[in-house]
Amino acid sequence: TDMKNKLIAALFAFSGILVFAACEETNTNSSPPIWYGFRIDPYPAVAGDSLTVTAVQAKKGSLIHATTYKWTLTYNLDKDGINEDTVITVQQNTNYDGISNADPTCRFYVPVNASGRATLSFEAKYAFSGNGYMGTFGNDYNRPEGVRGNITSYSGILDGGAKGSHTFYIQQQ
Repeated sequence: TDMKNKLIAALFAFSGILVFAACEETNTNSSPPIWYGFRIDPYPAVAGDSLTVTAVQAKKGSLIHATTYKWTLTYNLDKDGINEDTVITVQQNTNYDGISNADPTCRFYVPVNASGRATLSFEAKYAFSGNGYMGTFGNDYNRPEGVRGNITSYSGILDGGAKGSHTFYIQQQ
């Protein structure tokens, strides 16, 4: 029975170590992505073309579920000799960890009579599935070639987000 008690004690000790080790490796902290900026294709933008815009992540976020991306493109449109600002907004909903944590992408059609300065705005809202922490996270400026603009992430206890923009010019064909 003495040997049996030692074996039982050894098993409890070993299982306690396994439980402790498993708890140590579990990350319960949510964090938003860190961003490089935007990739716009084609660049420079040309009136009459479709633009594919991608928000490029430098580091993926973690423990994020419900996610909303809002893209806004503001540009100048010539309507019968009168210039007026035109705004196009696209909203996308996804589950960051469950469906896709890939770089978000949006397509815009730029009308033939668009010209001049344009501004792309991006906003992301994240619902965390873990414990968030208060903070603001700027761009990673070690960005790949062809990435422009700025996106800044922020984080709270229950949710987080990001905001960014880039101004560019639309050329005539």
